[in-house]
Amino acid sequence: MGKKGRRQRNGDGGSGGTTATAGNFRGTTAGLEDVVFTHGTPKDAAVFEEVVKKLARHLGQQPWKEVSVLVTALQTLEEPVFVKPEEPKREYWTSDAQEEKTTEHKVGGTLLKPVDDPALYAAKYQAYVEDRKTYKAESSAWRENRTRAYMLFTAHCPEGLLEELKQVPDWDAVETEHNAIRLLTMLRDLSHGKKVKKQGTMAKVEADLALMMCMQSKAQTLNEYAKIFNAQVEVINANGGQAGYNAELVEEHLKALLKAADKTPEDYLVMQPAARKTLLDKAVKAAMEQYLACLFLHNGDDERYGHIAARLETDHVLARGEKKNQDGIYPEDRVAMKRVMGDLGGAGANSKKSNPTDAPGSGVAFQQQQ
Repeated sequence: MGKKGRRQRNGDGGSGGTTATAGNFRGTTAGLEDVVFTHGTPKDAAVFEEVVKKLARHLGQQPWKEVSVLVTALQTLEEPVFVKPEEPKREYWTSDAQEEKTTEHKVGGTLLKPVDDPALYAAKYQAYVEDRKTYKAESSAWRENRTRAYMLFTAHCPEGLLEELKQVPDWDAVETEHNAIRLLTMLRDLSHGKKVKKQGTMAKVEADLALMMCMQSKAQTLNEYAKIFNAQVEVINANGGQAGYNAELVEEHLKALLKAADKTPEDYLVMQPAARKTLLDKAVKAAMEQYLACLFLHNGDDERYGHIAARLETDHVLARGEKKNQDGIYPEDRVAMKRVMGDLGGAGANSKKSNPTDAPGSGVAFQQQQ
């Protein structure tokens, strides 16, 4: 976990979406002029999340009908589903035996007996009329609100980014329909490096490199740093990669899972494919998270969090090589690591150059932070 002589990357302490990363472009919404999407910067993915959150909050404060539906759609990037009600059919018995039904009210001039009592059918039809009114009102409100959202989001896109969007194959349909959800999906893909004209090995190399070089500046808070770091992880994963994947760590986690289930490697080989895949997926996820958690701490600000890395490393050594004692030293995922850093970090706490001499087993204090 040591990181002697590493190069710190200085950056602004903001969460992105400001004129500093978007040139001189400013949005058109009063009070949110600096909240704009960016493109071509390492922070694009984090900026996207922040801009959508702020603009969605602004939209949610508008006195429009069904505005809550719009906000939910923007948060999930999923279109709401409106189910058109079906008009109830009036059915009749074809005979006195009442075994078969028809929608014809008479046969050969003979009136047939209705299946439902007239009053019951009238109630069903009235409910249908009300449901149809609701459906039309909700659908109409959604189309209006979707257009409003589309106009707002495009007003916060720099011209260069709009030109990028126009290169996406189905842009014309999005523009014609004012499809705000599809627009945000396109912006998300672009912010994560998923460009139609930029795919392949080099794009993946750049994404991996951006994650490794994502270092916390002294001006950034822990939350701001975490937002940028996690966005870089998503960039890699969105482009078909697996951020934090390490074959040796995966093997270690798989062995641990098998041992916990009282299984052997031989048992794993004869498992059903679905069961084997489930176990392997769990090992991969756990291994990647642990790797990313350590990288998150490694790239954190030395002055605030360097002593934590040193302490964890020392506790790992003090476990005397006993794997059962070593396994629990490092937090298992980014959330747990961030919690440890938040609880134990602080300005002026750089003790990397010192060597804690606490008694063996003192690393439990870190484990309890999880």
